[in-house]
Amino acid sequence: MDKLPYIMDLMHRHFDCSTNSADYATESILLFRDELDADLLPDFFDEIYTEKEILVHYFAVDEYIAYIITDADDREWKLLGVLNGTNLVYHQVFD
Repeated sequence: MDKLPYIMDLMHRHFDCSTNSADYATESILLFRDELDADLLPDFFDEIYTEKEILVHYFAVDEYIAYIITDADDREWKLLGVLNGTNLVYHQVFD
């Protein structure tokens, strides 16, 4: 799946955000698992993901930040979350 179009569609459908890619700021960063802020993840994240390194893709639009957490090696999508400030307002798990 191509990340930005997927995020743009989701953000438009659920939060009425822009569908113009120029309105989105994006960044990807490799992190160690323990560098994540547990308050910004669903409670069950430790059950679905135990690898030491992860790749996080961030997308900012309006007052929201969406993230996709993937395997560092094979880039398989594990979790998508949407934050409004420091509140997790949406999440989706991928098998």
